[in-house]
Amino acid sequence: MGYRIRLVKRPELLSPAHFLRYILRTEMQVDVARRILERIGRDGWDCREWRRLCSEEGIKQGMYSKVIKQLSRAGLLEKRGFYYFLSKDFTIAMRRMAEYWKTLVEAVDRGERVNF
Repeated sequence: MGYRIRLVKRPELLSPAHFLRYILRTEMQVDVARRILERIGRDGWDCREWRRLCSEEGIKQGMYSKVIKQLSRAGLLEKRGFYYFLSKDFTIAMRRMAEYWKTLVEAVDRGERVNF
């Protein structure tokens, strides 16, 4: 079982692996995600090949399913037909969250009550 990841107050994104640590819960999930994302690349990856990927990479089926689901929910992956591709949905969602947070902070600065 992978150990939990601790986040720091002032994060530095030094590599894609560091970035994945903010999306996933354990180092094991980060490791599996890195291997999956390397397979996807520019041309996408046929999701029907999951058994072969798990066998070649030594990934358990449950861990594969969990990581794929988390990457998809976060907006890092999108599925078209039988293929997974890298997605830009995450960047759109992060911009929206940043704008929403900015709105909340401005409301608090104006003295408005915000129910968190």
